[in-house]
Amino acid sequence: MPLVGKFLDPGRSSRSKNDWAGRRSCGSSDMFFLLRIPLFVPRREAPVASAGRKNFEAMNSPFTSLQRAASHLRSARDLVVFTGAGVSAESGIPTFRDASGLWARFPPLLFATWPGLVATALIAPARLRRFLVAVLEPIVTARPNPAHFAVAELEQHKRVTVITQNIDGLHQRAGSSRVLEVHGSLFATHARGAHRKGPVSVETLERVLRDLKAVPRGFWPLRGVLKAAQPVWGIDRRGLHRPAVVLFGQGLPRSVWAASVEAVDRCDGLLSVGTSGAVFPAAGLPDRARRAGVPVIGVGPDPVPADVWLEGPAGAVLPELVREILT
Repeated sequence: MPLVGKFLDPGRSSRSKNDWAGRRSCGSSDMFFLLRIPLFVPRREAPVASAGRKNFEAMNSPFTSLQRAASHLRSARDLVVFTGAGVSAESGIPTFRDASGLWARFPPLLFATWPGLVATALIAPARLRRFLVAVLEPIVTARPNPAHFAVAELEQHKRVTVITQNIDGLHQRAGSSRVLEVHGSLFATHARGAHRKGPVSVETLERVLRDLKAVPRGFWPLRGVLKAAQPVWGIDRRGLHRPAVVLFGQGLPRSVWAASVEAVDRCDGLLSVGTSGAVFPAAGLPDRARRAGVPVIGVGPDPVPADVWLEGPAGAVLPELVREILT
C-alpha cells in the first residue's frame, strides 16, 4: 500500500542497492484482487522490451506459446517468480483498486496510513471495525490455488526465489520455502521500539476476526474494537505492536528489498505472474532483469512487457507451463 513514485534502476545509479529500500512503495492493489477467471485464450504477446526489439511474436496456439515460454526457462538454474495480486485473486482475495474494491468504500487517506487508521479509530471506530473485517475475512478463509502449488512444484527441480507483493502468506502455505514479501505480511507483527517481528498464526487472525464481528454495535465501540485487535495491533507489556505490512508513505523493508534486488541480479530466468506492473518500486524488478538480458515470461490477463506473454488466469496457465518446463 504504498506511495506513488518514479522508479529508478538501482543497478544503474551511483546509490547502493540498500539505498533503494527506502524508496516509497505505491498502491495497494498487490494485496487484494477480485476473482474473475476467464478461459485461457492466448493472443498476441506483449512487445519485447529489450533494446532494439519492439516487435510482437505471434502466439499461434496455447501449445506453441507454452513451448516458447518453457524454452526460455527450461535451462535456467536460478529462477525468480515475481507475483502480484492476480495470483491471490484466484484464491478469493478481492482487490483494493477496482471500481467496486475496498478503496471505493474506505478512502486510502484514512485506511492506508497509520495516522489515518489511528484517527479513524478515535473518530469512527465502527467504520474501522468494518474495514478490518473486510480485509481479514478473505485472507483468513483463502487457500492456495493451483498457481501457488505450481510455483512450489517448480522449486523441487530448480532454485526458485519468490518475490511477492502480496501479504497473505499463501505461497508459504503452498510449500514455497524462499519467499520475499516486499510489502510485508499480515502473518507477522512489528514492535516499534525493538523492531522485532513476531509470527501470527491463521488461528490468531481467525480469533481477531471473530471478536471484531462480535463487537456490539453501540454508540462508541472503540474499546471493543481495540480489544479485539489486540493480538495484532495495540500496546502490551513489550510496547506498541502492529501488523508488519507496508502502508502509504512507508519505505519497503530494507533487508527484504536488498535480497530481492540480489535475487533478480543473480537469476537467469524471471516469471512475472498476476501483476499489473504499476506498483513501484517493486514493479521495476522484471524490467531490471530484462535490461540484464534475462528472459522474462509474463502470465496474466493484462499484457506486460516480456519475451513471452501468456494471457489467462495464473491457476490455469502456470501448472501447464511448469509441466512444459519440466518435460
